[in-house]
Amino acid sequence: MTSGAPEKAFHLSDIMDLYDFADNAVVALTCLPPEIDRDGKLLSIEFGEREYNEDELRAKRSPDSFPFDIHEGTWQGKPASFYIFTYTPVELRDQLLRAHQALICDTIRALVKKDRATLGADVNDEALLSIFALRWYDKLTLMNERDAWEAEQQRPKEHV
Repeated sequence: MTSGAPEKAFHLSDIMDLYDFADNAVVALTCLPPEIDRDGKLLSIEFGEREYNEDELRAKRSPDSFPFDIHEGTWQGKPASFYIFTYTPVELRDQLLRAHQALICDTIRALVKKDRATLGADVNDEALLSIFALRWYDKLTLMNERDAWEAEQQRPKEHV
């Protein structure tokens, strides 16, 4: 194998690896300051050397209306619970995430390339968007559970 050549090609049969790339894309799109050109095309995603917590990473990004900004348990102005109780993962993909398909797929591809790998011909944009939608739905579900737990902890204890 020549130096700099991709070491592995991921296919749909490598679903767990694809889920990992989608998880990293969720982190990248919610936390990292991506470099995007004037046309909105992704230039790069940098994870950096130091580990940051989610709030620190979000603070590094500009406060514009980036489509994946999650602020205090809300996404696009609505709490995570709204999405969980209103949409299935398929509806979330088709009604909300499809508008950002190019950014999502470019992000996943950039992460695969960063891993010195490629995607097989069977891994098309629709597959990437679907896998991302599942991981995004999981992210919203976790946010909803965290918010519910925090609300419960703030409740005064009931006297028996």
